[in-house]
Amino acid sequence: WLLWRSYMNMNRHARPVWLGIVLTLLVSLFLGLLYLRQRHHQTGVQNINGLLYLLIIYSTISSAFISIASYSSGELNLVMRENANGVYTLPAYFVAKLIRDVYFICSFN
Repeated sequence: WLLWRSYMNMNRHARPVWLGIVLTLLVSLFLGLLYLRQRHHQTGVQNINGLLYLLIIYSTISSAFISIASYSSGELNLVMRENANGVYTLPAYFVAKLIRDVYFICSFN
């Protein structure tokens, strides 16, 4: 139930999802063009290592932003109220949210 509701909430607020996809495509295009003609010598390999580090940091920050931005839709008040009423526990909620976020990140990054 929690996973379904989290998925439906993501579908209701689809604009940030599409914005994230477009932003990821633009950043990857920019970085791809920036590092297009790297040679395979020591300086080129160091530049490619820097690019890989930059991509890992970007993926981490963008996935954290997706998780943080989902609380701005008023979902936190609902979760706290349902937890107080004993509908489900907070760990169950966060596991369902984690599963949804991992699916989203794996399918769009």
